Amino acid sequence: MAATEEERELANRGAGGDEEAFEEIVKRHQQMVHAVAWRMTGSASESEDIAQEAFVRVHGQLARFRGDAPLGSWIRAITVNLCLNWLK
Repeated sequence: MAATEEERELANRGAGGDEEAFEEIVKRHQQMVHAVAWRMTGSASESEDIAQEAFVRVHGQLARFRGDAPLGSWIRAITVNLCLNWLK
């Protein structure tokens, strides 16, 4: 399943520096990111740090989002990878 046209547009706007678009991305996905980080780390403080780092990376990599998968799946993958690195 690919990203919707709305997700692609939001990502493109965010990649172009539109902070409102990025804030909307965060708003839509922050609960999922926090939940994934919490489940994988078992630590409230670590999950907060990982969630923050996940969105820093999302912001820096939005231009690389191709839309092959939903935006949430892409953000989840970034979060999971950060958690796996933390667990090492």
